[in-house]
Amino acid sequence: INQACLDLFGIDDISYIKDYNLFDDPQLTNEQKETIRAGRQLRFEAPFDFGKVTAYPTRHSGISWFRVVFSNLSGPTPGYMMQIEDITLQKKAEAALVESEKRYRLITENTSDIIWVMDVESGRFLYVSPSVERLRGYTVEEVMAEPAFEALTPESREKLNELIPKYVAEFLSGISKIYIDEIEQSRKDGTTVWTETSTRYVNDELTGKLIVYGVSRDISERKAAEAKMRVHELQFQRIIENLPNMLLIFNPDFDILYINRKGLELLRIKQNEVQTLNLLKDGILPADLIDSCQKELLQTGVLTDKELSITNPAGQKFWTLFSSLSINYQEKEAYLATLQDISYRKLMEDAILESEEKFRILAENSSAGIFIVYNGLFIYINQGLAEILGYSPKELIKKEAKDYIHSDYRKIVQSRAEARLNGEDVPAQYEIKVLTKNGETRWCELRAATIRLNNRLVNMGTLFDITDRKRSARALLEANEKLEKTLEVLQETQEKMLRQERLTAVGQVSAGIAHDFNNILSAILGFSDLLEFATEAQSPNMELIQQIKQSGQRAAKLVQQLLDFTSKGIRRPKPMNFTFFLKDSLPEIRALMNDDISVELSILEDDIEIEADTEQWQQIIANISSNAADAMPNGGRFLIMSEKVHNSQDISCSICQQPIDGEWLRVSFTDTGEGIKPELLRRVFEPFFTTKAIGRGTGLGLSQVLGIVSQYHGHIIIESEPG
Repeated sequence: INQACLDLFGIDDISYIKDYNLFDDPQLTNEQKETIRAGRQLRFEAPFDFGKVTAYPTRHSGISWFRVVFSNLSGPTPGYMMQIEDITLQKKAEAALVESEKRYRLITENTSDIIWVMDVESGRFLYVSPSVERLRGYTVEEVMAEPAFEALTPESREKLNELIPKYVAEFLSGISKIYIDEIEQSRKDGTTVWTETSTRYVNDELTGKLIVYGVSRDISERKAAEAKMRVHELQFQRIIENLPNMLLIFNPDFDILYINRKGLELLRIKQNEVQTLNLLKDGILPADLIDSCQKELLQTGVLTDKELSITNPAGQKFWTLFSSLSINYQEKEAYLATLQDISYRKLMEDAILESEEKFRILAENSSAGIFIVYNGLFIYINQGLAEILGYSPKELIKKEAKDYIHSDYRKIVQSRAEARLNGEDVPAQYEIKVLTKNGETRWCELRAATIRLNNRLVNMGTLFDITDRKRSARALLEANEKLEKTLEVLQETQEKMLRQERLTAVGQVSAGIAHDFNNILSAILGFSDLLEFATEAQSPNMELIQQIKQSGQRAAKLVQQLLDFTSKGIRRPKPMNFTFFLKDSLPEIRALMNDDISVELSILEDDIEIEADTEQWQQIIANISSNAADAMPNGGRFLIMSEKVHNSQDISCSICQQPIDGEWLRVSFTDTGEGIKPELLRRVFEPFFTTKAIGRGTGLGLSQVLGIVSQYHGHIIIESEPG
């Protein structure tokens, strides 16, 4: 057993293990012992618990990881050779990397940004995060299968064709920075989406290729209405397999005297090449560190755990943990060295640093707020969250997270965070309001998850400020409501204007027709009077003459209705007591009604004097009463009211749409008939329009009412509902 092995097990005196028997060691399994006895080589990695050692005293405690190789020795004295190396640091590095990548993966998977990696030379994606499917509608596999530029619109493709060579040139000249560009990409449904893309160019240490790490964030709503989005990044680092230890002996001139099989494999040389190699001259060992190593060897005779970068004759470099001591080899001064390959550990350390650096770049360059909360306190926040809340990052660390949540949402956020830590299924994405430093309330979209950090389950989340989007949506809704109301008013006004124009046109035509008819009827009625005068009463022609005269009179009545509608009828106004007029008209009104219709008057008791044509008012009452009677074939109630009113401008005429304000005499006619549909109500004052059966009405009754009322500069309000 050499000194290195004694140090490895914490043994101060070799006499302590003089009675040690390999096959009695409880930390070896029976299967492993049988393998050794059979003369077969055995290698394994296992933890060694110093707390369970009782066979010999040791100064070590705790658990260490060892890689053990048993070999069968042939020769005069058969036996076994056991080579042990301490791989505890390597195991810790592997565990740290796994934890770092797990934390990085969980964080990137819970951000809405798209994280991607692209090979510059081929223009193809090496990695795209799953969030691309939400943004573009394509699966990760579909995106990876096509060149990256196929996802761009022609304009964005042309833009990047100009920018990328510039970025590459800057990177190759030693400038390393983050580039931010706005890019328009195509979606699977044929639409496009705008993204803000942050990129950084790096050389892949494993392949030597130039690659681009990118983060793309949806800014479509900001481009269209200053509003929405989010993205994910994932990173995978390949882990290089560790090489076995190398054992070699070299003289003070650094000529190799002996090298074992593992050394041959590491240096990639053959046995017959060993005698021609020199560790210094052939650049295997770094010359700048050899002087210090020699001094330490001369002073102590031992060199332990020195990290050295080794270069094999093929030009490949790898890191080793170099240990050496002075020996006498073939009666000459020499050095025995063991080189433990720690390239894997160094790569793991670099990967951890790179992983943490990428997370830092992702978090600190994201406009979204990223935070981690433990026991209700912020233990990490990025610059994005600090800017949303209006604080500096230092002001928020170790502060109660709930204090920055609006009271309307504080309870639900806390309860969901606790439920999530307990493994319950609760919504991971929802909208909340937060409080800023200046007292402002802002709307945010929260995406929450749990991650394990340093063996602790913590809450992690991202916040996106959607205040502007909320305001834009509210403003758009209000504008739409106002527009709809304006369109309704405009449509109603347009319809009323068309009706008025139609009534005016019909009135003009009716006036002309009525004038011509009056001329014809004057002749008919005049000649019928002459015939009646010249014919004896007993003549059989007298009945025919009277029928001609009656028909002419009915035609004259129709003409008068047309003239009244056009406001061109002959008007003979004179003072009249309107109260007495209504009372005197009651018998005539009842005569027009069926027996099962009750007629009621509700009129002013005061005498009301007006200047009007009595016959015209009788015609108004007769026309309206006749229509009411026809509307109540099964009986009902007909009420006539008169009253003095003082109107404000919120009451308008159903015909001319003008406001009816001031002092007025209002006469109301109300019946309990079948009512009129809204689409017919607007046409009831049109000449010749009627809903009655053929032969039961001329369609001129209400037109005549409208014409007479218009002659007195009055107004009409009509209201009706079916049923």
